[in-house]
Amino acid sequence: MTAAAERRASAALAAGSRRLAERVLGLLDGAADLIAHGRDAGRRAELARIDADLTARARRQAFGAGLGQALVTLVLGLAAVWSVPLASGSTRCWCRSSPWSRWPSPRRCCR
Repeated sequence: MTAAAERRASAALAAGSRRLAERVLGLLDGAADLIAHGRDAGRRAELARIDADLTARARRQAFGAGLGQALVTLVLGLAAVWSVPLASGSTRCWCRSSPWSRWPSPRRCCR
C-alpha cells in the first residue's frame, strides 16, 4: 500500500519538476526580451508559485514515506514484544498470575 502511494507521489513530483525546469529554461532563454518589455516579474511570480506547489508536494511525499516507515516499525516492534512471552512460555509454564493468562496456555500450570 505504501509502495503504491510512493510511486504515485514520485510520478507527480517528477511531472512538477519537469514543468518547473521547462519554465526556468523559458525564462532564461527569453530573459533579455522579458526584462526589456517589463514582463519578467510575472514570469518570476509564476515560477515561485510552481516552486511552492512542488515543495508542498515533496513535503507531503516525505511525510507519507515517513508515516509508512513508522507503521512498519510499530508493527515489527509489537510483534517482537508479543513474541517474548510466547518464547518464554516454551521453557516454563504460564500461570494465572501472568499478564498473558487470558490467552490459552500451551500447557497446564505447573502447580
